[in-house]
Amino acid sequence: MQLTCIYLGMKKTGRQIEKLFHQQCWCWGADIRNGEPNYLLSYGFVRIPRPCPDCGSSRYYFFRDGLHIHLWAFGAVWQREGGPLLCLKRYDRAPSLLSGERPPDCIHQVSEFEQGMKRIPRAEMQQYAADFSRFINFMAAYEAFVNSSAPGGYRERCVKGWPHKCMDGRKMEQAWRSLAEALPKDGSDTKAA
Repeated sequence: MQLTCIYLGMKKTGRQIEKLFHQQCWCWGADIRNGEPNYLLSYGFVRIPRPCPDCGSSRYYFFRDGLHIHLWAFGAVWQREGGPLLCLKRYDRAPSLLSGERPPDCIHQVSEFEQGMKRIPRAEMQQYAADFSRFINFMAAYEAFVNSSAPGGYRERCVKGWPHKCMDGRKMEQAWRSLAEALPKDGSDTKAA
């Protein structure tokens, strides 16, 4: 089967991305709420507070190896040096483009995030596969960091009792790695096995 879109023409992969990213956002929140250490800060993120107490969400910013990442409770934006701004909103199955009208450092609320989102047509999705794979690999690397830095069972405790849990917390790193492997790396069509 020729692959023609980022989620490989398989609805199952889109659902996996949606559920796993929702859980990832929950876990990032847990990493912040759990206090010392804040694992996002330990990993290298910088916290940018919201402009006022009732003004949306704080933003976490990270830059490494040519990749810029911005995180909020409602989603993420990433960009490789010289590349397009891509975003994934919590509960979405595939990335969107983010217009440059409102840069990520001026986004504090989900409505501002949504205003800049431009859905990528399926016919064009494949050209963004490598950038999406890079973001997914970042999430796998972050989970590996948490698994090696946090006390045993930490990620399990983060999702214990959370009603939207899609998998055991300790399996998230491998789930992201598997999804990254399933995506085309260079934007070209590949054959599914």
